[in-house]
Amino acid sequence: MAKETIVFQLSDDFKEVIATKAQEDQISVGELIRRVMAEALEYDLADEPSTERRRKYATVAERNKAMRERAKVRRAEERELLEALRRADRDEDIKALRDSLKKKEA
Repeated sequence: MAKETIVFQLSDDFKEVIATKAQEDQISVGELIRRVMAEALEYDLADEPSTERRRKYATVAERNKAMRERAKVRRAEERELLEALRRADRDEDIKALRDSLKKKEA
């Protein structure tokens, strides 16, 4: 059985009510909607394939920690690149000054 996506419009207020209820029940919004619809239609979800997707991080805190670590590494790499560019500029300036002095000496 293939999984299908159904899209429908909701007001912001209604969406917030659904999100709050899902959070209270500690389930996803999609799971809440599936359960409510199955109950309303007297449909047994027991035979449905699992729709839970595999999550990269177990918690929001774990995801935020990983994001902070990646940002820290990225900032370090950016600082290293900037320093290398400064050194290259300085080396070019030194070379230009040396060339200028050599021309004046000749």
